[in-house]
Amino acid sequence: MSKRKHWVVFSALLIVAATFRISVAHWLPNDAPDDGRVYAQIARNLVEQHVYSLETQAPYDPTLIRLPGYPLLLASIYSIFGHTNNGAVRVVQALIDTATCAVIALLAFYWQPDEKKKRATAIAALALAAICPFTTIYAATILTEVPTTFLVMAMFLAATFAFRKTFTTEDTEETPGTKKSLEGAIAWWLVAGLLGGLAVLFRPDSGLFLAAIGITLVVSLLVRLHSRPLALDDSQRACLSFIPAACALARRDARRICAARISALVADLVGR
Repeated sequence: MSKRKHWVVFSALLIVAATFRISVAHWLPNDAPDDGRVYAQIARNLVEQHVYSLETQAPYDPTLIRLPGYPLLLASIYSIFGHTNNGAVRVVQALIDTATCAVIALLAFYWQPDEKKKRATAIAALALAAICPFTTIYAATILTEVPTTFLVMAMFLAATFAFRKTFTTEDTEETPGTKKSLEGAIAWWLVAGLLGGLAVLFRPDSGLFLAAIGITLVVSLLVRLHSRPLALDDSQRACLSFIPAACALARRDARRICAARISALVADLVGR
């Protein structure tokens, strides 16, 4: 398949992804989660009362019940498209999730070691992401999953570029271009850190993925110091290998939080 045809297929899949997500957001809106109501109320108070509060009437006492990332995103959308306009929020989330599909395709492209299979791998990854219902459904909810997923995937992409720049610089003899390459590596690490920090502002367990990248970098550098060659693809695989562990930790924390909330609810009901 020619390069032009690859781009046509890539563009078509992005259109499919966007159409699928916007359709789900429009036809299957879900306002049931209580967390969504909490985020929406905080965002509304930010826009109308200029205070980070969960209260529905005065006095609007400040709260620390939720991190500020998602309420600030909602407040930005509300200020442009109208207060409590969750329809606009869902469309924006549909577009963000479509961008996530594109980032996943780029990750597949750069993580594929075989140069001849890079484009095919990227298209396959994009196709799977475009039609995945398990992530698409979150575009219809007022929850943090969509922006968090985008930020985490973008963080991994920035870290991939940073790894490439870092180890390419170390493997190159001192030349005038080496300093520029090192500056590029530092810039990409800063971008990865910034994206990771933003992701934590949406969901605190996103820090597990940021930690995974940091551990991978430290291990890779230690191996280099002991004069054991480590290929770029190996470092990327190492970074990827931490994802299941991070997901397992996040799942464990989620179960603990849910168990604590259920216990508190049962205790409250028994007390009544």
